[in-house]
Formats: sequence, structure tokens, C-alpha cells
Amino acid sequence: MPEDDGQSLYQSAFANSDSLAILCSNDGSIQAVSNILAQQIAINSNSLIGQPFLVANDDTEPSLDWLTTATHHQKEWLVQGDISVLGCTSCFKNFASFYVKKLFNDNQVVGYQLKLAPENALEATLPQRGWLQLFNDSSDGVILFNESMNILSTNKAFNRLTGLSTFQPGFLSIDEVLQVSGPFSRWLTDTKKLTTTGILKSTLGEQTNVSISVTPFDIGNQLFFWCFISDLTHATQLQQKLNATLSHFKALFDNNRDGIALANLQGTYIEINEQFAKILGYERDQVIGRHFAHFNARNSFELPPEQVNHFIETGFAEPFEKKLQRADGTTISVSVQLFPHYSEKDEYNGAWSIVHPISAQEKQYRRQKKRFDLLLERSIDAIAYSNFSGTFEVANKAFCDMVGRSAEELVGMNYKELTPQEDIHREESVFRDQLLTRGYSDVYAKNFISSAGEMVPVSIRTVLIRSESGEPEGVWSISRDNKLRDRLVDSLAESEHRFRSLFSNSFDAIALWSPNDEIQYANKAYLE
Repeated sequence: MPEDDGQSLYQSAFANSDSLAILCSNDGSIQAVSNILAQQIAINSNSLIGQPFLVANDDTEPSLDWLTTATHHQKEWLVQGDISVLGCTSCFKNFASFYVKKLFNDNQVVGYQLKLAPENALEATLPQRGWLQLFNDSSDGVILFNESMNILSTNKAFNRLTGLSTFQPGFLSIDEVLQVSGPFSRWLTDTKKLTTTGILKSTLGEQTNVSISVTPFDIGNQLFFWCFISDLTHATQLQQKLNATLSHFKALFDNNRDGIALANLQGTYIEINEQFAKILGYERDQVIGRHFAHFNARNSFELPPEQVNHFIETGFAEPFEKKLQRADGTTISVSVQLFPHYSEKDEYNGAWSIVHPISAQEKQYRRQKKRFDLLLERSIDAIAYSNFSGTFEVANKAFCDMVGRSAEELVGMNYKELTPQEDIHREESVFRDQLLTRGYSDVYAKNFISSAGEMVPVSIRTVLIRSESGEPEGVWSISRDNKLRDRLVDSLAESEHRFRSLFSNSFDAIALWSPNDEIQYANKAYLE
């Protein structure tokens, strides 16, 4: 068959394809247009034959620059820009990019296939680019190879492991870098399980023990393979570090002075340390497998259901006290702090308990603290504690009510934020010296600023707290709202005024005599 007839048949087949495609010669002139594209752009394809296929980017003139870059590409590539063909200036307005594929004959480029793509073609490629970037940033070596065992693409980790500074697709066989008890290709042909261990060879002749995982996939009736390679030397080092860390945690668990126990969702102990067994007076094997309630003393405190639910939801519970019954029948008071335990799927599946026996001295301290807390909260005086810089750390209910703020709002605030400037100057210059000299101040008057911006007049005394080394550490302040006192004084004055008016203007004769028969008061009626 003559060459012209063969070319005509090829162009005819191209025209009848189902792609939005154009066939170009080596010089970039149009040789054929697919019928489906001609229909879409509503033009007779014969009018385009022989015209140069030009592309303009931004404000540049239409040119064949896409053709000059062809030497840089081995595989299909994407070109973006405004397509321009003489005699059809607006035909390609709906296309902003096209894919270029070289056409070969006896390893010689004889033309180009241009597949036109819509304006969002680049965005459509982003997911694939995202995967490629993920592989490139992976700590594992990743390679892509075809059925011929030729490596088509590699990531940075693989290049680092093999010592490859540059990589040319298709010029390296996977058998040259990987061995699995012989050639890698033979293993891949015979294996039924696509994971194994093998040897990775570098360009310097070094060999590294690696784990290998292969994933095959099909594109256009062609089989390709992803191969993931992990350095077992690095994994071994990580495992050794992990084992050392676990050893340290086990030593901490076994030798802790507090009892530590893990209960599952059903409340059964599945792990305890020696100290926990010692607190109960049992052997470890006698405790593991039993429900925690088995060791509770009669009427011992347990968290109410609403606090249990709060702990499961948030992972936090306040420490609490309870009593345990030991093996010899005696009871022991302990404090318990709970911590949640989660599964590998990050689901709650039990709780750790850190159990601390409460000594007689500690009991006394806890009773004293409880009394102090009770006094602090129920005091009618406003009491607050701040560090020496003036930042509030504790405030009782009376203080919160006085300034119109919650305890959560006050903690972290500085007292200067609640004090007028003139009072701050007086406190810093006068009463601070009293604090440092004798440890407390005189009772003095000042104002606080409420959350509503109102002035709250108070009588206040401050007390200095020093650290064990004698350094100023914090300040207690005891305040009393003077509004109530002022209202009481005004009420008494008004009552006295009413009494004197009634006394003076009564029609009855009224007089007050002392024990010495001396007249003290007498009204007008009495004098008359």
C-alpha cells in the first residue's frame, strides 16, 4: 500500500476516534481533526488542515512554543494557554489546555496528538499530584515500575537509600536494586503474598535489609506496580528505643510507691502493680480478674453516675477518698485519682486508678484543709489571695459577689484591673511598706470597681505570705463591703431624727432623768 494511502487511513481513523483531539505534524501544523471535536466547535475540519496550532500565554503573541518544549518531555504533558488557529479565532474559547503525546515511527517522532481539555483540566490532575507529593514526602522508599520491571518513577527516600542523585525513567530495572533470595522479578512472578523482606543495593555497593510491599494496578490494559520499601535497620533502632522506653515505664509502674491498677469497661482489674496488691494485702493473682467493688469497704464512697459519665466523656475526675477492705478484714483510707484508658481506635475502654494510702497525719491535714475551705466559702467577709505581683489565684463567694464576677473570671486577673488609679497609688506607696515591714497592713478604706463599672467602697486589711526562704510570695486580703454599713448608719440617723421630732412635738410632757436625779432631756410640753 502506498505511503500516502497509509497516512490517509491513519488520519481517517484519527478523525473517527471518540477523543476531542487534533493531529499535528512535526512542524506543528494541523493534519487531522476528530469529527467529535469538529462538531463541538461547529466548523468544517478541512478549513483547519495545514494551519499552525498556536498557543498564547497571558499577553504574549500566539506561537509554537509548546512545540519547542517537546524535547524536555518523555511522556504525555499538559500545556495551558489560549488556543489560536488562523481562520478560527473563537472556535477554541472553551478550551484552555491540552495534553500532548508524541507519535513515533521507528523511534522517530513523526507527529503529535493533542487532546483538548476543558478549563478545569489542571484541577482534575491535582489529586494525582497530591498522591505523588505524599509519596515524595514519605519516609519509606516508593517506586513505580511496569510489567517489564523497568522503574518509571521514584521518590526522595528511595533515591537517598540507593544513592541515586538523578533518575531517568525506564533506564533502571528493579532487579538491579532489589533482591529477594535472588532476582526480584522471579519472586514477584512466583509469590502469592506481595509483602516480604529483601536486600536493597545502593550505587556504592552497600546493602540494606528492607521490608517490601507491592501493590499492582491496571491502567489502559497495562499493568503497573507501586513498591514501598522500609529500611529495617532504622525500624530496628526504633524498636530498640521503644523497648528501652517501655522498660523505663515498667520500672516506674512496678516500683511506684502508690498503687496503680487498670480496670476494663466491666470494672474488672486486668493489671495492677505490686504496691496495689500490698495495699490490699493480697497477691497480684488474687486481685487480677476481680471486680473493683469486691475490695470496697462497707458504705465506701464511689463516684455517682453523673460524675462517672462526665469522666468517660471528658477524661477528667476530681480526686476522691474511699475505704478499701484488706485481706485481713481491716479497712484502709485511700485517695483515688482516675485516668482514662483508650484503645488503639481511640475509644474509651477502661480506667487507670492511682491509689494513695492516707496516713493519720495526712488525714489531719485534709480535715484542716476542709475546715479552711468551708470557712473561706461561707465567710461573710470578701477574701481573696493573690501572688505578690497582684494576680488573683483564689477568691471566695463573698468577694465574687462583691465585685460582680465569677471565680473563673477573677483567677488570672490583677487586682489593679479592679482598683481606681488613686487607690492603687496609695496602696503601693503606703500599705505595701506596712506589709513588708510587719507582715500585715492597717485596716483602710478603698474602692473596687464592679463588673457594672460601679464603685464598691470597702474596708480592707492585707496579710503577707512568705515562702520557706522568707521571700514575699503572696497576699491575703480581707474586705468588707461598706455599703451595708453606710446604709445602717443612714437608717439609724433617720430613726434618731424621727424620734427627736416626735419627742419634741409631743403633747405629753416627757423628760429623762439620770440616776442622780438630774434631768437629761425634756420636751417643750414638759418645760411649759
